[in-house]
Parts: sequence; structure tokens; C-alpha cells
Amino acid sequence: MPGTPLENTDGPEWMFDLNQPPREPRTDPRLPVVRDAVQLAQAQLQSLVTMVQSMESVIRDCSAGGMTNDEIAEQCSLAREAVDRVTSGGTLFAFPTL
Repeated sequence: MPGTPLENTDGPEWMFDLNQPPREPRTDPRLPVVRDAVQLAQAQLQSLVTMVQSMESVIRDCSAGGMTNDEIAEQCSLAREAVDRVTSGGTLFAFPTL
């Protein structure tokens, strides 16, 4: 019957043509490699986060013990701004927003 939604070419793009065979799921052989790389990166990032939190704790302890930020920065070979950020409650590494 002309004019039904399935025959209407002016209909929405999301409409399904029930006369067509069902869409078969697609795969890409690269995606398992991506999955494995993401899982590895997540594990490495978690290790890095743990290590950075430990370093920040030491910096804050030294500051609480009376060391100046300049002394801490010099002994750690860090920029003074990084030590200032940590002793103000921030993080050691400031990553740019992409």
C-alpha cells in the first residue's frame, strides 16, 4: 500500500526496513588489540597514580616538618611551582587538558 511508513522515502533515517535481512554484528580484528592496550595502560596508570601519591605524601610531610618549598624543590630537582602546588593540596603533575 503506497504511503505506508516503510515505503515513504521521506521518512526518518532511523526507520527499519523489515523487508531487509537483520543486520549481522560486525567485528574488527584491531579492537581486541585496542582492548588489551587499554587494559595495560589502565594498570600502568594505576601504578603511576600510587607512586605519585606516595611522593606527594613525602613532600607534604617534609613541608609539615618545617622544610621550605625551596628546600624541597632543590632536593627533589622539582620546579618550585610543582612543590607549591603539592603543599597547597594539589597534585604533583599537572597534565594539560586535551
